[in-house]
Amino acid sequence: LSGIYTGQSGVPITPFLSVDSSGTGELNDRPNLVGDPNSGPRRPNEWFNRAAFAQPDPGTFGNSGRNVIIGPDLHSVDLAVNKLTKVAERASLQFRAEVSMSSIARISAFQTSISTAPHSVQSVKLRMLLPEIHGSAKAVLASFNLV
Repeated sequence: LSGIYTGQSGVPITPFLSVDSSGTGELNDRPNLVGDPNSGPRRPNEWFNRAAFAQPDPGTFGNSGRNVIIGPDLHSVDLAVNKLTKVAERASLQFRAEVSMSSIARISAFQTSISTAPHSVQSVKLRMLLPEIHGSAKAVLASFNLV
C-alpha cells in the first residue's frame, strides 16, 4: 500500500483594466480596490467578489495591488495497492490497483472588463474548468499479471 498527497495554495492573480483610464496609452491599468476580492462565492464562474473593484477616475491610476486575488487551491491524492500471490513454484499472480484523484483548476483568459460608467464594474471574471463533481478528476487502473 502506498500513497502520495500533494497540496498547493491558490495562485495569486492581479486584476487589470481593459481600458486606458490613466491616459498613458497602455492597457495595463489596475482598478480601484473597494472591498475584499477574496470574499466571493468561490464557484467556477464566480471565484471572487466582483463588487470589490471599481473603475478609477479618468486620468488616474487604480489603487488595486499586485496579486490581490487568490486562485483556487489544488489537491492531488494518488493511492496504489500491490499484492503478489504465489500460484505455483515458479509463478506468481500480481494484482495492482492505482487510483488518482485531483482537483483541477485551469485558469484561462483571466480578464477584468470595467465599463466606462464611473465607479461601476461591468464584468470581472476568472474562468476555471473544474471537471466532474466537486472539481475532481479521477483515474482508476487495475490489473492482474502472471509473473
